[in-house]
Amino acid sequence: MRYIDQDKIYEATDGGLSVFQHYFPDVDVNHPKAFFSIRDKDNTPSARITWYDHYWRITDFGNQSEVNGLKAVDFVMWREHLNF
Repeated sequence: MRYIDQDKIYEATDGGLSVFQHYFPDVDVNHPKAFFSIRDKDNTPSARITWYDHYWRITDFGNQSEVNGLKAVDFVMWREHLNF
């Protein structure tokens, strides 16, 4: 079994940006008010991707108990129900 280094993943994906762009290709991360939906029953778009502390992170303000400042690897684990 080979160990996967998260830092190498972030180096290869521009701090996780390309991972988020894969999941949300229409989101303009350079626009500070670019909110979008990540939940099927989200009446008002409430998620946002931001740059913080050398990584891109996602927060869903309507579901902060689960998605609050998640980096790309953590988001994929949450979204796809995976363990790292």
